Amino acid sequence: MIQAQAIVLKLYPNKTQADLMRQFGGATRWVWNHMLAANKERYEAEKKFIFHREMQGMLPALKKQPGLQWLCDAPAASLQRMTHDLDAALKNCFRLGRGFPRFKSYCDNANRFYVTNQQIEVVGNKVKLPKLGMVRFRSGRVPTGKILGSVVRQEGPGWVCAVQFEAEVATPPAATVAAAGIDLGSRALATLNAGLALCEQVQAPKPLRKALRRLIWRGCRCISTIAPCRC
Repeated sequence: MIQAQAIVLKLYPNKTQADLMRQFGGATRWVWNHMLAANKERYEAEKKFIFHREMQGMLPALKKQPGLQWLCDAPAASLQRMTHDLDAALKNCFRLGRGFPRFKSYCDNANRFYVTNQQIEVVGNKVKLPKLGMVRFRSGRVPTGKILGSVVRQEGPGWVCAVQFEAEVATPPAATVAAAGIDLGSRALATLNAGLALCEQVQAPKPLRKALRRLIWRGCRCISTIAPCRC
């Protein structure tokens, strides 16, 4: 049986790779803020929003604008994923009553960027990431099946890569014990019904009746009083 699983790889990038990761995270954050500002301007003017496909179509023109060529250094899939996430946030605001999307700041949002399944490859104790090359990692497990996608994010001073993949898991055996119905009652503690013609009754324990019998057998004459026996 195929099942989707996820693991987190602890990355150990060199200084050049870490600087590029922070640059990629800043690019995705800038695209989110720019598209959110454009949506607010469009809504104030036309009472309409800019959705996923239109935002994706704006990315090539943004990369050609003077002073924004640094956006080309970030993986294109990461910038496109930001437009997809903003599109979902705008729709959830009205469909599910969630809050309106907010601008992302450097202090409140860790650097992160998305990597598609075609751009990531695990080789030994290294993972290949777009525009970064091979990055060392440490993890108790490694992806064993088809990789569906991954997110690289900064956690404190370090970096991690959350990878989602398909794994082959054993199919649980079918249940061999039939289900039984249990009916609690006052005369009998429980009545069991496993689909048979006859039902099985479980009698309730009666410790007081047994204790009274023992007291009568011993000749105690105070069994009917509330006070402790002093015979």
